[in-house]
Amino acid sequence: VSLTGAAGVKLTPAGTAAGDLFGYALAVEGSTMLVGAPASDSAAFDGGAAYVLVDDGNGWTVQAE
Repeated sequence: VSLTGAAGVKLTPAGTAAGDLFGYALAVEGSTMLVGAPASDSAAFDGGAAYVLVDDGNGWTVQAE
């Protein structure tokens, strides 16, 4: 995951593509974030994926897909 800027945050997990629509849906609770990518091909063609990210104080890391 790359994180840039305090005001402009860009999260890009490894293995995602522009067409995955990563960030289409988003939910945040404290230091945990759930991000949807409805067109991800990780499981099946356009099958979609959800990513769980956690901020451990040093940045956001992917905990699960």
